[in-house]
Amino acid sequence: MPKNTNIVTKSKFLGGKSSHVAIGSSVAAGMTRYVTMLKVNQEQKTAGKGSRVIFCSTAASNTAANTAAASTAQKMKVVLPSSLYTDVTGVGVNVHTVLKTKQIPNMPDTENPLFTISESKFFSAYLASVAGASSPVNIFAQYYDQ
Repeated sequence: MPKNTNIVTKSKFLGGKSSHVAIGSSVAAGMTRYVTMLKVNQEQKTAGKGSRVIFCSTAASNTAANTAAASTAQKMKVVLPSSLYTDVTGVGVNVHTVLKTKQIPNMPDTENPLFTISESKFFSAYLASVAGASSPVNIFAQYYDQ
């Protein structure tokens, strides 16, 4: 069977604690979804709040609605530390806020996918409801079905 080169990119927003979203439609019968790249960007400079995003395979578009369900179906977890950090110098203390970004892998590679989603399943993302790990994020995903 020839290699599918129809690369799909999707961008979704997870607005806060316990938010979840399906990334694209369910995988067609007889197909497998190959996820080749994930990127997570923090959207708010919030002191003491990082972000924990769980990427998972779900039976329906809304089944990753809590941390336990998302963790059970987990394919990959991306954790970003708080956007706040303190720099102690000889002169004093400087507090900085820097939005964090994490991309996996650094260079997209369609030949070596990160993970797969099987037929009739949904590729979903869930932003943890854990204290200190629920800062809003934008997610960007790249995949293909074959």
